[in-house]
Amino acid sequence: MMEPTSSAKASQKERNINTDSNEHSSTLTHVLPIATDGHKSRQDEVLERLLKQQPIYNRSGQITATELSPRIRLTFSTNNSNTKQLRQSDDTTLIAGLFSLTEEGKHPRQPLFVSIDATTLLSDDIDYLPAQHVIFALDIDPRDMATLLPKLKKHQKNGYRILLNYHYGAAFPAALSGLIKQARLDVGLLNATELENATSSLRHHGMQTLIASNIRCQESLDLCIRLKFDAFQGSYFDHGPDLTTTRPTEINRLRLLELMDLVIARHDLSELEALIKFDARLSYQLIAYTNTLDDNDAAISSLAQALHLLKHDSLYRWLTLLLHTSNDPGPNTLSLLKRGLSRAFFLEALARKSLHHIDPQAMYLMGLLSVMDKLTGQPMSQLIPAIKLSPEIQQALLDSKGIGGLMLNLALAAENGEQSRIEDYAARCLINPVDANLAMINALVMAETTNL
Repeated sequence: MMEPTSSAKASQKERNINTDSNEHSSTLTHVLPIATDGHKSRQDEVLERLLKQQPIYNRSGQITATELSPRIRLTFSTNNSNTKQLRQSDDTTLIAGLFSLTEEGKHPRQPLFVSIDATTLLSDDIDYLPAQHVIFALDIDPRDMATLLPKLKKHQKNGYRILLNYHYGAAFPAALSGLIKQARLDVGLLNATELENATSSLRHHGMQTLIASNIRCQESLDLCIRLKFDAFQGSYFDHGPDLTTTRPTEINRLRLLELMDLVIARHDLSELEALIKFDARLSYQLIAYTNTLDDNDAAISSLAQALHLLKHDSLYRWLTLLLHTSNDPGPNTLSLLKRGLSRAFFLEALARKSLHHIDPQAMYLMGLLSVMDKLTGQPMSQLIPAIKLSPEIQQALLDSKGIGGLMLNLALAAENGEQSRIEDYAARCLINPVDANLAMINALVMAETTNL
């Protein structure tokens, strides 16, 4: 076997920068070209296993950068003496990934964005990265400022783009004023007041460009757009950006204030449900917000279940965001809300009349959500898969399948006064047609007399 050339040895040494901190250790860590034999597809596979990539979008919905972060991170407490070493393990994974993606003249489609700490920025490894292809988001400990500032100025002079990772409630490092003019804010767990205060503070300290990270829901995105953030990222965009079509949600704002008062006073969740259950749009947004909860895989079949998952603290956060990004409903919206409400009343009543075993709460929710496409102008094929509904409700709304689909068709027939179809679907649902007609009359009266 031929010996590697000196240039090959140098290249291999540069790529294997990511080793155990003990130079005598026989174990290498985070080395990307593991058993790839030089095959690009295999190298890409290893890289994909080590790092996840998340797009960062501008206000037009265009990708302006791609953030890299470790797929597997070690869990540790803030009191752990190995915290710094564990963080460095994450950072060395990221730096190795940047080398792999930018070495030998590679040109990433968008700049690569990584979050690092001061120790990593002070290392010599940074100098080997092409400044035009990387952006660093810096986590700063005030104790590091004295040693950090000279290196920071040097990197900026060499063309590296560096911004501040800002955490709500943290003191702004005064020494950075005028030096760093871009910041990234984690908005995932902030209510509207906290988000507005953090934004105002960052602007006050000279931040000219703001990135909103960890956007989990439409309400956070809407408020960030209203607060004039420049870029956005988070799990909300996993199904594609929706920045250009965002518009204020039409919700009864007095009802939102009433709900907030009940949440602050820690009233029973059933009282909250009684106010939310009349509004299809509010109910949809509530269920969508349960998607933002960590480790929540529950399929929703009732509003009571969604409220139980959120509880008071998450509800308060959501309601503040919604209050700051909503308008009162107009006449067309009110008409559609009443239609959804009458269907909900109708289906709930007939679920109790059917000889089939049907959950009245699930039927109520299905009827309420059946007007969401008309309310939003978006197809059900986009709206329903975006929230975690029970399979029975989802299949009924998307494909008119199952007993739920039959019940929904019965509701549509009753609304249109199509007697032959009413009798057909009532028979298939094991319901007396007379009960169906009476239920529709009662549902319409109840919907019309409900204050929306």
